[in-house]
Amino acid sequence: MPTGRAGATGSVAKSVVILRAFMMPSASEASAAGLDAKGAIAQLEANTEQLVRERGKSMEQTMARRESHRYFVERSNQDEKGELGWDEFQAVKYLAWEHQLALTILASWFIAKTRLDWMQRFERNPALLEQYEIDVLPLLSVSNVRELLRAAMPLPQLTTQEAAALVVKHLTNRTRSRKSRLSKQQEGSFET
Repeated sequence: MPTGRAGATGSVAKSVVILRAFMMPSASEASAAGLDAKGAIAQLEANTEQLVRERGKSMEQTMARRESHRYFVERSNQDEKGELGWDEFQAVKYLAWEHQLALTILASWFIAKTRLDWMQRFERNPALLEQYEIDVLPLLSVSNVRELLRAAMPLPQLTTQEAAALVVKHLTNRTRSRKSRLSKQQEGSFET
């Protein structure tokens, strides 16, 4: 049973195969209910048909729809991980992983909010669909938002002297941090 949706990168489809499976009651349960194997199967089929009639949709359609929603949510998560750099991140310590996760979530939220604001402020021109002969116009991407930020908040260009002073500052801070860490390690080793 094929399910799908139109996406910004094209039509996405997923095939779902559904096989009916019935749970047979144990021999003691069947004999207690006065059913043989054929009677137990008939009872299960009747219960299944009753559920289908009550819901108004076939169980297969409902299951396929739910599976396709799950697939598209997982696919969206995978795409965002790649766009935000989460797929390449390697943390040595749990605290570093938590910090990176928090920053990634904030970036994802900012991009989602920017996309929503963009959609509300600027209506999509239906003529573009006909002009490009596509079903769906793409949303803002992470790189689009990055370019918007670069245009709105350009980085100052450093002179050679300012760049050298910045490097010296960073090296000084790293040296102080290393010295502090080593002294704490030495103090800890004498206590044990």
